[in-house]
Amino acid sequence: MVEVEIPINVSLDLDKTLNCGQTFRWYKKKGKWYGVVNRTPLILYHNKTKCMLTVQSNCEEINGENLENGVIHYLGLNDSLQSIKGNALKQVEKTYPEFVLLFNEIVDTNIGIRLLRQDPWEMLVEYLLSTQSNIPTIKKRCETLASFFTENQVFVGEYPFFLFPSIDQLRRLDVTDFQSMLFGYRSKWLKELVDVIDIKEFYTLKNTPLEQKLNYLTGFSGIGYKVANCVALFGFSDFRAFPVDVWISRFLKQHFNVTGNAESLMIVGQNIFGEFCGYIQEYIFYYIRTSCS
Repeated sequence: MVEVEIPINVSLDLDKTLNCGQTFRWYKKKGKWYGVVNRTPLILYHNKTKCMLTVQSNCEEINGENLENGVIHYLGLNDSLQSIKGNALKQVEKTYPEFVLLFNEIVDTNIGIRLLRQDPWEMLVEYLLSTQSNIPTIKKRCETLASFFTENQVFVGEYPFFLFPSIDQLRRLDVTDFQSMLFGYRSKWLKELVDVIDIKEFYTLKNTPLEQKLNYLTGFSGIGYKVANCVALFGFSDFRAFPVDVWISRFLKQHFNVTGNAESLMIVGQNIFGEFCGYIQEYIFYYIRTSCS
């Protein structure tokens, strides 16, 4: 087992970050978080008193970076949350000044949430499986898919993890395999996706404008503007993406008196919150979830 300690001198709420709906394969047990970042299994423990993040793994690196730098990148610890807030606040003051008070409340109470740098392919598959489902159900589906491939099991100490399946592994499966995992109508979508996607072309979306990402992603069956924005935001770190689900839609109607489909409301979100609207969307989403629970 490899262990490193990372000093945390910036705002970080690890619990909210890993449980705010942007990722589905992290689990908390006895104060520690267990998950897989790309091909690297991790155990994280954040000691807030000592401002220290302890990282355990069976690997010494993540995506070619050493473990410390890889975790810093993954958790978005180099993002300046105050600058992001300030940028969005200026936009809100220009567009809806009456919303400033609630804006500050939403952001300030959730400022430790950070957008993760996740693998786009994993995000594409997981958000395809997320349609019309709650977070516990999505987590169960994602873990069912990963654990189907027993050869992908790895350990950190005695704790087991399943690496996310590669596209080549998924291409070996049929619709009936996905149906056996209780994916329902999503099974055909997933089978079509893994059969037709050009994975190298898909990864080149990283450096394209948001509109190009969305046009490409919505070309696949089962992927609408909400899912496409989730992949752009959580997989490609395009902070101009603004996913709109039923909760965000209701929030926009309640506070800004606007209605529409996911595409038109995405533009509304961009206009209200500016170039970092994706970050603000995640704060709003967490605020809604905790307010309604």
